[in-house]
Amino acid sequence: VQQSFDQPLPSESFTIAIAIESLSYSRHLESTLANIVKALQPGGFFIVVDDVIHPDYEVSETDSSYRPSLLPHSSWMAAFGAVNCNVSIARDLSLEYEVLPHLDLSLLQQDPAAIWGVLPLTFGVLWEMLMARLGNVASQRLLELQDERAELVGMWKRRQAAFKNADLYYHMYVCVK
Repeated sequence: VQQSFDQPLPSESFTIAIAIESLSYSRHLESTLANIVKALQPGGFFIVVDDVIHPDYEVSETDSSYRPSLLPHSSWMAAFGAVNCNVSIARDLSLEYEVLPHLDLSLLQQDPAAIWGVLPLTFGVLWEMLMARLGNVASQRLLELQDERAELVGMWKRRQAAFKNADLYYHMYVCVK
């Protein structure tokens, strides 16, 4: 089920709920968590993977306007506790892998279109590339996709810098209802 954060979910309907890189955008984290936990069957799992900030990190006005729940680990744990979601696993994944170790970002500074060579191509992207040969609309969409990819690379660069500065962490929480 994919929907708005705060639309009510049917009670005890799911055995597992997964939220990847999304809950930091919730305007009301505790009510969002309560809604999801309510929808879990007893013994159900709730897996969250999201950015977590260092306790001393000062969230910029820009970050707080579009990611109001970009919070430190202690706040996430308190929010899970407030909705009676028992955290069985809390791991900082940023310590377990290097961010995009296969991606040479200097390559992209020289040629932003090089992103096509380093990111995996989905069927949809391959289809767009095929359509680009057949018409202007598809060609325009391909250019838009290239711009979107370049924007993602910029985000990854900022994220990589934040990981290196230890301002940003990448946590996984597994809760059991």
